[in-house]
Amino acid sequence: GAMPNVVLILLDDAGYADLRANNGPPSVHAPLSDETPRLDKMAQESLRLTNFHVSATTCTPSRAALLTGRRHRRLSIDVVFKLDTRRGIP
Repeated sequence: GAMPNVVLILLDDAGYADLRANNGPPSVHAPLSDETPRLDKMAQESLRLTNFHVSATTCTPSRAALLTGRRHRRLSIDVVFKLDTRRGIP
C-alpha cells in the first residue's frame, strides 16, 4: 500500500488544553482553542499520538534535539537563540 503521510507539529508555549482538539474549552486559559479549526479537523481525521516527551522546556534546545536526534545538552545548546545569534546547531 501507499506510505502514510506524517505531519509533526511543534508548538512553542502551548499547553495541552490550549487546543480544542485536546478537549480544551474556549476560555482565557485556552487562547488558541477558537483559532485552530484546521488543526482540530486534522486531529479528528488522524491517528494522534499523545504521549510524548521533550528534552527541554524552551524552543531552541527542544528543536535542536528533535532535528538531530540528540539530547540538547550533548549539543551544548541550553539557551534560546536570539535573532542576532551567530551560532547554529552543530
